[in-house]
Amino acid sequence: MAFATDTDHVRIDNINTIAFKAMLHFIYTDELPLNTDLVLHAGDFATVAGDMLAAACRFRLERMKRLCMNLLAEKVTTVSYALAAVKVARRHNCPELEEYCRRYMSLPHVSNKVTETCISLFLESQLA
Repeated sequence: MAFATDTDHVRIDNINTIAFKAMLHFIYTDELPLNTDLVLHAGDFATVAGDMLAAACRFRLERMKRLCMNLLAEKVTTVSYALAAVKVARRHNCPELEEYCRRYMSLPHVSNKVTETCISLFLESQLA
């Protein structure tokens, strides 16, 4: 008995193309595609790294997950980026990344900026 099948395509929902290609690159090379056109021209680095982290979590690629968390942590140099990284960490159950960001935001030279940023974000949300 023959079955009609479409073997040319495999549909995977809820993952963007860049994250999927990055995941395939990782699976074949055991490296993240950081210096390739795939990532360099993809747009906001935090978003791309967050999407790659989401793919790693979804497909249980623990080493890729760790590498993505390290990438996000390395880029934590501003309060707004730290807050964005905390959001990603919470979404993907990455307590180590969240703790790293919290430690960064509690540094003496950063904590005043945290207060200012939080007040600004609160006011924006109230006026929206």
